[in-house]
Amino acid sequence: MRFSETRRIRDYDSKIKGLNRIRDIVRTALRVQDLVVAQGLVVAKPDMVLPEFLKLIFPNSFVTLVILAVVSAAFTTVNALFVSVSAVISNDLYRKGSHLIFRKSEKSDGKDFSLLVGRISIWVVGVVAVSIALSQPKSLTSLVWIGINGVLSGVAGPLIAGIFMPKAHRVAAIFSFLVGVGSYLIIFRFFISNVMEAGALSSFSGTIAMFIVNWVISHYSVRARDKVISS
Repeated sequence: MRFSETRRIRDYDSKIKGLNRIRDIVRTALRVQDLVVAQGLVVAKPDMVLPEFLKLIFPNSFVTLVILAVVSAAFTTVNALFVSVSAVISNDLYRKGSHLIFRKSEKSDGKDFSLLVGRISIWVVGVVAVSIALSQPKSLTSLVWIGINGVLSGVAGPLIAGIFMPKAHRVAAIFSFLVGVGSYLIIFRFFISNVMEAGALSSFSGTIAMFIVNWVISHYSVRARDKVISS
């Protein structure tokens, strides 16, 4: 038997095994659905679906371990997010922003205030997070999608421009981010309650702003360079 035929048989067997796994998953899902219907499971809040489902099919001791694992993972994620937000505020916004605006480093008197800014920002972000948690929507999933579409509206323009325009200007990327996030907040708050539609429109507006600002900067920089060369 040739090597190619042996490899073809192995690929066929792996595909059959994959289809069998999918079939088993579908059968398990159908049995779980029948069990939920038979038990008459009614959940008041969508976020309680997983705990109620685990309580339905597993003993309480196992459910406690699973919920503790989920909470532990959530704590580590929140910790990483707090540190990341603090680093962005202290390093990217404060340190680099003060250098760009005032044309000097924030270490001008021999003092580094970025560490202090980072510590204060952690407290500010913590207070904002607690206020959001206390006034949470009916489903936390909707809050997650609000955040995802907010990030996407800001980075869609620079990402697309980075693919099609390798020499895109960073000022255009910053302007695109501000337009995308700003339009997302305005559209979602006042005009469209659907988070997906608001995210799509704001991402489109940020992308258009990216190309327009980049074209304007490139056009006038070329004209200025030509004028200097001609003079």
